[in-house]
Amino acid sequence: MNHSDAQAAFDPVYGLLDRSGARLCALAFIITGDWNVGVDAVVSALDAGWESDLLSKGPTFHTARRLVAAAAVSAIRPQLRESAALIAGRTEEAERWLGPAPRMSTGRPPTRADVEQALLAIDGFPRVALLLTIFEGFSIADAGRILEANDRIVRDAQVIGLLALTRQLSRQTQEGTLWVCRN
Repeated sequence: MNHSDAQAAFDPVYGLLDRSGARLCALAFIITGDWNVGVDAVVSALDAGWESDLLSKGPTFHTARRLVAAAAVSAIRPQLRESAALIAGRTEEAERWLGPAPRMSTGRPPTRADVEQALLAIDGFPRVALLLTIFEGFSIADAGRILEANDRIVRDAQVIGLLALTRQLSRQTQEGTLWVCRN
């Protein structure tokens, strides 16, 4: 294979990176909470996608996002196991566990930065369950396979993540500061 043939073979992946590389890295960062780990996850996902032919012929952004999400989850699996164990061991309802919900502010709507900060303040497993199921559109079963958790724990984590996110956002928009919620 000469240089131009190799370049033509990689053009679809280069095009995907040119169009969507920053968004793929942002997804991996929000999942992992660490830019370096996130970028490594993107590289790993694109490499694995290329090797398995999922990205070799006209890669889609949707496929790339799913590969990146799975690679980012794999990169932080030990932390997610610890966080999932806390959820599995709780005996209270999520609302009692997190405390009363503050009133939502009517002052200003949350910005993209507010949402990002609020997501990063949520403990790992609920944050990732929320991201996969609500923001990325994974089914509970698919998220469970990636997270290596049963449907009940994923569903509980999703609820905890949603409650924690709304609490974070309401505090941010009321006070202009970030309240850290670690479950």
